Amino acid sequence: MTPKVFRLSPVLQNIGASLALVVALCYVAFILAGLFAQDAATWLLVFLFTFPFAALGVYWFLRHSGSVSLTDDAIIVRHFQFEQRMAYDDVVAFQEKDAHMPPNYVLKSRDGVLKFSRETDNFYELYGLLRQRVALLGEAEHISLPWVLNFMPGFLQSVGTWVGIIGLLLGGMTCVGLRSSKNILEDVFFIALTAVLFSGLVIAAALPKLKQKQRELVFTAAEIQLRPFLGPSQIFKTAQIQDILVEERVSVARPVRLGWQSIRVVLHPLIIKFRDGKHLVIEEGQAWQAGYSPERLLATLRQLYKPQRLGAQLLGTTQNKRRG
Repeated sequence: MTPKVFRLSPVLQNIGASLALVVALCYVAFILAGLFAQDAATWLLVFLFTFPFAALGVYWFLRHSGSVSLTDDAIIVRHFQFEQRMAYDDVVAFQEKDAHMPPNYVLKSRDGVLKFSRETDNFYELYGLLRQRVALLGEAEHISLPWVLNFMPGFLQSVGTWVGIIGLLLGGMTCVGLRSSKNILEDVFFIALTAVLFSGLVIAAALPKLKQKQRELVFTAAEIQLRPFLGPSQIFKTAQIQDILVEERVSVARPVRLGWQSIRVVLHPLIIKFRDGKHLVIEEGQAWQAGYSPERLLATLRQLYKPQRLGAQLLGTTQNKRRG
């Protein structure tokens, strides 16, 4: 059987090469201009500013140069002439993402670790094939209906983190300002008034968004109930499910140019399509907030609800006409 080959992200490979090349050209230009020889401080400043970009470029280029191959009995990750192989039967654990940027998908055996970038081309197809071949990944989760997908804890944690950072910054600035204040009570009053007004404006701006923000999804055999943070729930009938899939969406209309490469922010929302034209969208970030990787959530939903394909729909329509 011919191995199935997936390229490690050529987009990030090209961006990495571009970053490293641009920094190298900057060094050449400064050397030719004689700036480094004239002023060591200038060289140090330029080096400190540009080296992180060069390092990131080399890291992205090396990490995303190669491929992931699936053979009859093993998964193989190649980087140039280096090759790592792990038999499907040897996988004893997995990690859906690590601390790298972008994160890796990690497979573990008793003898070692094999990892590849989650930005690998056709990652969801790769995961689906791995799920069929690696027994550990293919084990169905024990989910009984009704099943609740709760986005609240992750949402509050992410919001709380930013609120905490902003609070610390504002608190530090306030403390510094009050130390040199001549009338502390008056300054405290105006600071408190400003904080109240600012909070009111933030809440007023956030209310319309909260009406659209998903708080939780309740899955039952007959329906899917979407409960927002504010406002009434929405009901979707499971009998109307047409397809469950992941789509690729570019979130930036005007990509930023880096050399001759385009940097695009690509998202992969999970979409449940219904035959009446309705769509239920679960963003990547929401899946992680609920404790699921997007690909595992997709597989779980496909196990819970097996969409009626078009061929089956046409066959059913034909049979009904004949009976009539």
